[in-house]
Amino acid sequence: MDLSPRTLRFRLLAAGLLPRTRLARAACYLLGLDLLLFALQRFFGLFKLSWGTALAGWVGILSVLAIILISVVAYRWLKARLLWRLRNRLIVTYMFIGVIPVILLVAMTFITLYLFAGQFANFVVTSELNSRLRSLQSANAAIANELVARLEHGQPAVAESLEGLKRNDPAWASRQVCAWKGGTPLAVCDAAAPGKTPFSIPSFLTPTFGAIVWDREELYLRAGTEIGSGPQKLSVVSSEALDRTLLERLANDLGEITLYSSRTVAEAPTPAATLTPRISLDSQSKEDTTLRPGKNGTPPAKAREELRLAFTAGALPPPGNTFDREIAFATPISVVDWATGAQKKTGALLRVLTRPSVLYTRLFATLGDFATGVEYSLLFAAVIFAIIEMFALFIGTRLTRTVTGAVAQL
Repeated sequence: MDLSPRTLRFRLLAAGLLPRTRLARAACYLLGLDLLLFALQRFFGLFKLSWGTALAGWVGILSVLAIILISVVAYRWLKARLLWRLRNRLIVTYMFIGVIPVILLVAMTFITLYLFAGQFANFVVTSELNSRLRSLQSANAAIANELVARLEHGQPAVAESLEGLKRNDPAWASRQVCAWKGGTPLAVCDAAAPGKTPFSIPSFLTPTFGAIVWDREELYLRAGTEIGSGPQKLSVVSSEALDRTLLERLANDLGEITLYSSRTVAEAPTPAATLTPRISLDSQSKEDTTLRPGKNGTPPAKAREELRLAFTAGALPPPGNTFDREIAFATPISVVDWATGAQKKTGALLRVLTRPSVLYTRLFATLGDFATGVEYSLLFAAVIFAIIEMFALFIGTRLTRTVTGAVAQL
């Protein structure tokens, strides 16, 4: 058997394994050089020589270049092997014209449905929170009007409607209600929150206030009502903690709800000089903004806001079928600082983990038989589209054979 270099070269050339183009040869040279440097790096590493570490960068660069060139060569080889016949070219053309757009359309549909499902899951939770907040506002306004009527008739500041709400609605057992007249707290504030720290009345309170607020490192649903002005102004505020118990009720038959709240974190001061203004005693009274050390020679600590995990409520329901995958989506919640009145667009973050079957049940719960009709209609349309696509692919293949058969006969 002849194994001379010339014979071996001819055999590799006949098998298509010998690089013919400049790009293919460059790829082979880079790959060989990369393997050589990699072997040297391993060899030097065995003896713990510093040269092995120095070769690591060159090995990484050559590996990236070799992968890029080999990918281009492989694409050209596959293109030449696949498209050398007219029939293959026509089939590839039909695939790009008919099949690829369908695949992209299906992928876009699934991505859209995933985003819609995530947004809908968060909408369910936020709408429930807004509904409770509106209910809290309505009850708070009723309590404020009752207190105004009693105070005008010289009666004690006692809200009988509040006692009725506590007896009939379990949610009011954990809510706090405080009232102030001219800035002075009334007895309602003491009776409404036994064993709990009363909250203060803010300066930014409006006649109809309702929002999620941040107070004492916790989140609350709060509604406020103001009636009158001056010393006779009556202010009533109702508060409900946005805690695990509340989210457990909202997460019932929905999934897992995780709440991230914004916390103020103090950063450690750096041992550098701080900019301390100093008022001079000259005639112009200008500020001296020279760099001077802070108190005790250390600069003040900086505060920054960050989101931290508050708690998780609920549990992810089991899947209904193989395609009932998990859906996770997060949405920011606007929060009002109870101390300053500043509004934070990302004061809290709400993340919902659920499944499409749960959202489908929620979406079509009130539609009844109409939801079943929509489901079967969509399934029927998908089957019809699949049949049309398969029929079109079959017709395209038959036409391809007809054209290539005529060319073959010629």
